[in-house]
Amino acid sequence: MVPERPSIFITGSERLDYKVTRVREMSYQGALTGFEIPLDGFTNTITGITIAGGDLIVVGTSSFSELLRIKAFPDSTRGFIRGDADGTSSLNLSDAVFTLDHLFRSGPAPPCEDAADADDNGRLDITDAILILDHLFRGGVPPSAPYPLAGADPTPDGLACS
Repeated sequence: MVPERPSIFITGSERLDYKVTRVREMSYQGALTGFEIPLDGFTNTITGITIAGGDLIVVGTSSFSELLRIKAFPDSTRGFIRGDADGTSSLNLSDAVFTLDHLFRSGPAPPCEDAADADDNGRLDITDAILILDHLFRGGVPPSAPYPLAGADPTPDGLACS
């Protein structure tokens, strides 16, 4: 299980002897994501997989239990708080001001554009600052996940974190 993605990884076989030939990612709802790692061609028997940070580790029978380590996905420890435009690891008035300064006064770019995208619509615009202000001062809708705790972005888009 990889809560930060959120998904689980399952092993599969296309052989009659049931030896593991691939690893697939599946959402918590049971839908395959399309992320697949082929594992056929190993001389040793694969007995399972485990996740460590951003690595998928294939274990099996051999003199070493770890047969293969793959950098499968971004490090799960790297995360952000949605709406935290100024990178201070908290959501407050300064995030709305930082966003407006960047958009309308050519202020510095957010250290993590994905975090600054408070409404998670895939772009930085005035609606991000409005959402933050509405949430902080009127109890409006909170920023999209990951909020209020840091985590990975559950929705892919063109925004990145430096």
